[in-house]
Amino acid sequence: MSEKETLLLAGGLALLSFLLILPLQNRMLIGLSVVAVVIAATYPFTKRFFAVPQAYLGVAFGFGIPMSYAAHLEYIPVEAWLLMLANVFWAMAYDTEYAMVDRADDLKIGIKTSAITFGQRDVARSWPATA
Repeated sequence: MSEKETLLLAGGLALLSFLLILPLQNRMLIGLSVVAVVIAATYPFTKRFFAVPQAYLGVAFGFGIPMSYAAHLEYIPVEAWLLMLANVFWAMAYDTEYAMVDRADDLKIGIKTSAITFGQRDVARSWPATA
C-alpha cells in the first residue's frame, strides 16, 4: 500500500467507527469518541516527546473502558477510571518489556521509550548505558 492509500484507509475506518456510535445518540459517548480519535492519532508521535510513551499507549488502549461505561450508563463512574488506570500500568509493563530488545536501536535513532527511561533498573544491562 502506498502512504496515500494507508492514510485514506485509516481515515475511512475512523469515519466508519464514528458512524457506528451515532445511533446510540449519547452526547457523552460522541464527545469521548472524538477524544479517542485524537489520542489514537497522536500516539505515534509520543516517542519523540515523552520519556514514557507507553503510558500514552495505555491511555489509547484503555480509553474504551470509560467509553463503554458511558455507552451503557450515560455517565462514567470512578471504577471506570480506576480500571483505565490499571490498564495504563499494564500496558506500560508489557510494552516496556517488549521494548527492551530495541533499546540500542532506539537510542541510535533518537526516540524515547520506557525501556530507555527505566533501563538503568534492568537486571541484565547488555546495552549502552548512556541515554
